[in-house]
Amino acid sequence: APKVANCFLGVRPRLRQPTTVTPTEPYPGPGDETLYLTMPQTKAAQCAGALSAGTDKRVAAAFANVDPDAQGRALAALLTELPADPASDQDAVGLWLIASAAFEGLPQSDAVKQAREAADQSIGCRVVSSRLPVCATKPALPAWVWATGGAGSFADCLVIASILQAGGARLGGKKPAPKPAVAPAPEPAKPAKPTQKKRKKAPAPAPTHAPDERTPEA
Repeated sequence: APKVANCFLGVRPRLRQPTTVTPTEPYPGPGDETLYLTMPQTKAAQCAGALSAGTDKRVAAAFANVDPDAQGRALAALLTELPADPASDQDAVGLWLIASAAFEGLPQSDAVKQAREAADQSIGCRVVSSRLPVCATKPALPAWVWATGGAGSFADCLVIASILQAGGARLGGKKPAPKPAVAPAPEPAKPAKPTQKKRKKAPAPAPTHAPDERTPEA
């Protein structure tokens, strides 16, 4: 859920208390008229000043209704009349924190109960959170969604699942082209052994004979 200022939580206990005093705190209304609120209502309007421009004056105008039923309907209208775009979600959360507490301080007539239900359904169907009312027209998220971090994590899971599904479809529809076969490289030829030439034997030298010394015949 969108984050709001801490003052929205701080003012809730005082808004839950029934009004027993005459409103005497001046506060400007939507037309810059002077409205009179109780101190808790004034604090709530000041907190709403942190929202969109003019929201605090609308809150003051709702609290200015003295009739409890009219005040209840005006508090519900703070939420039901908001634009349906996400830019108004933070306003919706802040206004619901104010209105839901103020409903408890009003007499629980049928009109107030209907107004409170309308406000709860407005915020529940706008923002999904375990801390806000559940929208009656939307299915509740399963328990494992909250265990894994709430609706934001659930949305992340859906995004991841869609990416994986799209990737699988692409792989299934188009098979990768087969790699061309590569012939194995021929083994390098073994070097030939060097041939050793046979050495020719040198001819033996001719024997040298001393000249025959023959004795002359007598």
